Amino acid sequence: MNWGAKIVVVFVLFVSMILTLVYKSSQQKVDLVAPNYYEQELKYQEKIDGINNLNTNNNTLSVMTSNNAVEFIFDTLQGTPEGSILFFKPDNAKADFNTPIKTDDSGRQIILKQDLFNGLYIVKIDWKQNGNHYFKEERIRIN
Repeated sequence: MNWGAKIVVVFVLFVSMILTLVYKSSQQKVDLVAPNYYEQELKYQEKIDGINNLNTNNNTLSVMTSNNAVEFIFDTLQGTPEGSILFFKPDNAKADFNTPIKTDDSGRQIILKQDLFNGLYIVKIDWKQNGNHYFKEERIRIN
């Protein structure tokens, strides 16, 4: 085989490798953190204020995981909480789970793990209670 044929073989192999990489990269799934991330960024000050209110108003929220459930315990001395709980799964947007806050008389809300996928979740609790806005973010692992 002469050097001209070797150059053609190397060129064909290079082009086929590039085309394979282009095809594989076009088939990759890319999830945004949120479809409306720009609007959420503009409202980020509300989250900061909610975190500060949680720290300064002696309002407590406990998040506990057990074998089959995730339990949220709100401070009911300041009234009934109203808001939402978002289970955000960073690696799979289809696994995100959002539910309104519906506590019992003792301020507890239970979410069964069977409604969630296995893996890491960032739980974002956003609620209003007694006229104040609160926000808490916590990482949990579902097994």
